[in-house]
Amino acid sequence: TVVYNYETGLKQVALAFDRVYHHLTPEERERILDHIEYHGEATYEWLRNGVDIHLNYQSSHPQQAMHALLTTTLAVATHRESFDEWADYLIRQYANRVAWTSDDGGYFEGQTYGHKFRWILEGLAAMRSATGLDLFTRPNIRNSGSFWLYSMSLNYWFHHGGDIYSLQWPWGNSAAGYISNLMASMNQDPYVQWWSDTIFADPHHIPFEYLSSTELQPKPPVDIAQARLFPDTGQL
Repeated sequence: TVVYNYETGLKQVALAFDRVYHHLTPEERERILDHIEYHGEATYEWLRNGVDIHLNYQSSHPQQAMHALLTTTLAVATHRESFDEWADYLIRQYANRVAWTSDDGGYFEGQTYGHKFRWILEGLAAMRSATGLDLFTRPNIRNSGSFWLYSMSLNYWFHHGGDIYSLQWPWGNSAAGYISNLMASMNQDPYVQWWSDTIFADPHHIPFEYLSSTELQPKPPVDIAQARLFPDTGQL
């Protein structure tokens, strides 16, 4: 609950701060930074010393908190020494490994939890723009569009051992639409673009639209292999 509500909320505060920075008075800036530092420090201490995320990097909910804290940190980095400490620690976690991914593009948390991949991508996009470190070129991220095309359910849920979202909504994870759109535009893959355009998603809320709005035309995947094995995740 805290991960979904507060860490994500704090990220939005930091992003808004970065966006309207030049419209704020020095006093307003300090008040917002105090707020981010107070709550972000609690998250940082929990991740680093409480759950040892650098050792237990497959731990699901701490990973979710870390995705949010990475973007938060990059939005306010250099404003205070504590933020720089967070950045030094967090960037290393992603530069060394990105949890739940494999070089063939597979995503180990599966169809229902695909939205967590969105949070990973948000952090990696922020890291690329803030530091120049481009993890999108690495195979585990670069190849992920193919995993969405071949293995992610198209407008319906797979049965699996996670939360039973299929009993709440009849369609698949709408986050997959804008995740795959970003992957398609990044790799200029018309087949993944077709998948992205076909899946149900809310067109009024596409967090990657500023990165993924291109002239790439979708192409139905009728002239490529109709099945593919992702051995690391064990999915066909």
